[in-house]
Amino acid sequence: MDDIPTELRLAASGQVMNAAQSASSLLPFTHFEDKIDAWLEQGHAQMGHRLWFLARLAPARAVVLRSLDGFGCIPPGTVLRLPCELWRAEQADSVHIIPSLLNAALCIDDAREVCLQVRSWMSAPLQDATGHAYAALFAMDSTAHDDSIHSCSHLLRFAARQLSTIFIDEQRDVARQRDHERSSMLNSTDPSTGLFTTSAWRSSLAVEEQRCHRLGDPCGAIAIRIQTSTEDRREHDRALRRIGWIVRSLVQSPHLAARTDDHLLGVLCIGIHAPETQSLAQSLRAAFDQEQLPVKLAHAQRDSASRNLPSAWLTALREVV
Repeated sequence: MDDIPTELRLAASGQVMNAAQSASSLLPFTHFEDKIDAWLEQGHAQMGHRLWFLARLAPARAVVLRSLDGFGCIPPGTVLRLPCELWRAEQADSVHIIPSLLNAALCIDDAREVCLQVRSWMSAPLQDATGHAYAALFAMDSTAHDDSIHSCSHLLRFAARQLSTIFIDEQRDVARQRDHERSSMLNSTDPSTGLFTTSAWRSSLAVEEQRCHRLGDPCGAIAIRIQTSTEDRREHDRALRRIGWIVRSLVQSPHLAARTDDHLLGVLCIGIHAPETQSLAQSLRAAFDQEQLPVKLAHAQRDSASRNLPSAWLTALREVV
């Protein structure tokens, strides 16, 4: 086997890193963004404030999905560091309005180190069926407002409920699309492992990256290198079959596993955060060790601020080669 896996060779030429940019051609057109934008425009028209955005929530951070941006520097995909007093407010899972702030800054979490002075703040959570706030609607201004904006609380709450319905409907559509994609790929399985093939892996990597970008879902990648010699083909094939069986047993939908090269397997960990990705990797490691299978394993998490899903896969891959 070549010492450099195909993915790393493609990365050097830019093909893997550019794969996500062409993913739009793989997904059906949706009005999800248009619906959100309409609510942001309506909120701005009725309640003022220069910046409106819908964001997924992470500890002390917000990943912007859509924005109506009067500042001109908060496009979709921006990761914002929330001021601690405002982050505590988001954890309260209720409509929050601060007409006048003295000294709060909203900072973009990237190399630009841009911070916006926030003098007025409004937010309302988007909650799932259990009451957990997974996203929020935000409105901010660089000038202070008077206490009359408290009267906007019912409008803000109503807008958040409507946006939550739109968001949940989109997630259900994505789940149906993903099921259809997996069904259509059933003929593209590797005979030695029973996992999906390299072509299925690459198309899924691109599509899931676009979904992460659009919906703010967490995602990670696990790389598994089989450390047997291809000179003993019988031993290598036997190890492949056993490793494939373990991976199929532990990697359940919506996650996806594929054979990406002669000695390499990949796992897309879809919709889970870094601790869950690490837990799945540890479960795989324990199962391989119990069967005394010679593998090297690494994992990496997509980070909205600095690392997309193809980059996370390459990071994990470099650790096992």
